[in-house]
This record gives sequence, structure tokens and C-alpha cells, in this order.
Amino acid sequence: MFEALYAMPNVYRRSGNLRWIMSPARAINWWESVTQRATNGGDAALLGEGGSITRPLGVPTLEVPGMPDNTVLLADPRNFVRVISWQVRKRRVTGETDAELAAKDKRFYVFFIKHDVVIEEVDAIVRVHTLAAV
Repeated sequence: MFEALYAMPNVYRRSGNLRWIMSPARAINWWESVTQRATNGGDAALLGEGGSITRPLGVPTLEVPGMPDNTVLLADPRNFVRVISWQVRKRRVTGETDAELAAKDKRFYVFFIKHDVVIEEVDAIVRVHTLAAV
């Protein structure tokens, strides 16, 4: 984690908005590694007194269920911009496409929308990808 902080340029590190972005399983793995230490921090983690344990090196964690378990990002969440495509495709489901719906005399419409994330400042993200899968 120290190497990731060193890799982050000073301009972005000083913003105060950085987060460790990781999967829920990786977050549990972090807690487990802290509890295995014979320190007050390990005891506090076991007793549910999170405090600084939920903030490795003073940076809060953000759990994202879709993240791979072997990757952690150090970034400002505002650096990720959600993009939805304006080219919405509509498909009508009729008797020609589904005989069961035709028998019930029903029509359905299926909409396809493209969704993606764009990174505004590529230099403002540090990826830790050398972790063993949880």
C-alpha cells in the first residue's frame, strides 16, 4: 500500500478524496490481515471497533462488488465518469419472435442501452494488481 501511495502524483494525493477501491472479499481479506497481528489494532478489528482500521494509511476504503478480487485501485471516485449511450435500441417482441407471447396476445419491448465508465485523469489512478486472488 505504501508503494501505491508513492506512485500517486502529489497533486492528486493531496486532494483528500482518495479511496482504496476494492471488492468486498478483498476488504474482508484486509481486515483478516489486520486481526492476525498481535497489536491493539488487531484486537479492535476483532471487537468491531473499526476506526483507523477501515482507513489503511489514512485513506478510506470503498467496496465495489464488481471489482476483481486480485485488484485494488487507489483513486478519487469523482475521477470516474458514468456514460450512457444515446443510441438506444428498441426491439419489439411479437408473435414472430416468440410463439408463447403470441398465444397470450401480449407485446413486450426490450431496450438496449450502452453503459460505460470514462476515466478523466489517467495519471490519478494507481492500480495494485499483484495481489493473490482471495
